[in-house]
Amino acid sequence: MAKFYQGTHLSAKLERLVERADDFLYIVSPFIKLHRRFRDELDKKRNNPKLEITVLFGKNEHDLSRSLQEDDFDYLASFPNIKIVYDKDLHAKYYASEDSALITSLNLHEFSQNNNIEAGVMLMPDEEAYKESLDYFKNIISKGDVLFENKPGLKNTASNQNRQTGYCIRTGEPIPFNPERPMSYNAYQVWAQFGDWDYPEKFCHKTGRPSNGRTSMRKPVL
Repeated sequence: MAKFYQGTHLSAKLERLVERADDFLYIVSPFIKLHRRFRDELDKKRNNPKLEITVLFGKNEHDLSRSLQEDDFDYLASFPNIKIVYDKDLHAKYYASEDSALITSLNLHEFSQNNNIEAGVMLMPDEEAYKESLDYFKNIISKGDVLFENKPGLKNTASNQNRQTGYCIRTGEPIPFNPERPMSYNAYQVWAQFGDWDYPEKFCHKTGRPSNGRTSMRKPVL
């Protein structure tokens, strides 16, 4: 039976959802800044390679690091069976495992957990709404941009992806993969006014990951 939660009870239920995840875990949140308590719960799952973790975040298409900072990205990418996906239009917040699902206003962000008035409804696997919500978000995730993926026994698929798709090092938008042309047309027109090959850019051309100034026209790939 669906149940309503708010405030600290909501955060506690989210942590409990993670704790009880053994087969799969969906984290859908436009903005992610991991609270220490949430990291503690995730760390307990690190030695369970069968647990498939899928993270979907969004917004800030011109600077993805404003939605998911590099340290949190790297932390999540360290898990043995994880996929990190981006969709610029994401606004929904959703968390699910084989045990339960939570539809909520709560971003997975420490500020939201500590300061905002938040609420959510928890669904159980025997409810039709649980199945419908899971199918809906699986479909949304399938259409997003995969920024990183690890699977047991395989190398990071970010290094094995079809290289026909890359990312503009200035805007992060998908473009054809070509290290000699790592910018979109419009971004290149702006860059060409100065032509500085070492000017710090925002994204990795290969993965779309935030580069925090470590990429440039001379070095478009992290």
